[in-house]
Amino acid sequence: MDGCSEDHIAYNVALLVEAGLLTNFFNNGKTSPIAMATHMTWAGQDFLDASRDEGIWKKAMGVIEEQVNSAPFDVIKAVLMRLIEHRVYKAIT
Repeated sequence: MDGCSEDHIAYNVALLVEAGLLTNFFNNGKTSPIAMATHMTWAGQDFLDASRDEGIWKKAMGVIEEQVNSAPFDVIKAVLMRLIEHRVYKAIT
């Protein structure tokens, strides 16, 4: 990724692994740690599906910013899922 150091990428991959969104292996390189994502987990796929729709994403971020300014990952995912459920419910009623 242009503009990002290997250390920065490795750190963010480690966070995504910690959150259970990716699996990977780490290989400590001679100059810096190197991280490679091997695949996205089921939870990662769920979040990707929930955040794919730009309108739902913007609405979720707007609600969060209006109410609390920032939120942990689990709250963001829950808001996205709730908005999707609401849209589906409206379509079937």
